[in-house]
Amino acid sequence: MDYQAPKWIMLANDTYKKILNRKAVSLTKRDKRRGGSYQVKEAMNAIHLAFQNCQGSDPYDGMPLESQLLEIEDRAIQRITEIACKRQFRRMPTVAHITAEPVAQFEIVSRQTYDAKEGYSSEEFIDYCRAVVANSKKSKR
Repeated sequence: MDYQAPKWIMLANDTYKKILNRKAVSLTKRDKRRGGSYQVKEAMNAIHLAFQNCQGSDPYDGMPLESQLLEIEDRAIQRITEIACKRQFRRMPTVAHITAEPVAQFEIVSRQTYDAKEGYSSEEFIDYCRAVVANSKKSKR
């Protein structure tokens, strides 16, 4: 499969392919521990398809994703404990499972959606929920 970065991702194709591979390896390892049986190549294909389908916005809140943040490794972000620092990465595109089962079906969401309400104040989370509701109403029309 030819892994060309979608237009909304402003990275070189080589960089994009390395990111795909890194995420695929990580997800495959984690999911194998949870009973998953897919291979890294399947994960790369599914993640690539998710990036293609995403078109640069979070499917839940409709807000744009910041593709330049993809070059920062997830491990570096997970080490950040200060909420103020984590806010810088809230629009980072992140790979999420579509279902709870450990299968190679993914969607691209913001780090904010991925983390949901973890680490946010009540007011921040309520603001986020309002954005999700507004996007939901807009897409039902």
